[in-house]
Amino acid sequence: MDGKLDPDTRTVLVSSDVGIGVRAGGPKPDISTVEAFKQTLLKAKSITYLGVPGVPQMLERIGMANAIKSKAVIPDDDIGSELVAKGEVELVIVVITQILTTPELGRL
Repeated sequence: MDGKLDPDTRTVLVSSDVGIGVRAGGPKPDISTVEAFKQTLLKAKSITYLGVPGVPQMLERIGMANAIKSKAVIPDDDIGSELVAKGEVELVIVVITQILTTPELGRL
C-alpha cells in the first residue's frame, strides 16, 4: 500500500450525537418526533449549524434544507452555540458536548 490509507478499511473511531441548543430561559422546542422537529425548524426565526458533513445532509434527508435556507446562519467556525447564547440566533444544531459546555444555553 506504499504507506497510503485504503478507503475500504475505514473504522469508526468516535461518534458525536447532535442536538438542539436554545438560549437559557427560552422556550424549549419540541423535538420528540421527526415531524415535531420539522415544525420546530419551520417556526424558528433563525437557525445556525456548521456546514461540515452531518447536519446539512440530515436536513436534506428530512426535506428541510430548502425550507430553512433563508433563515440559516452557517458560520465558518464553531460559534453557533455562542450566537444562540448571545441571543443573535434562536436555535443551534450542534454536537451535544458543545451544548453541555455552553452555560448560557438551555438544557432540553
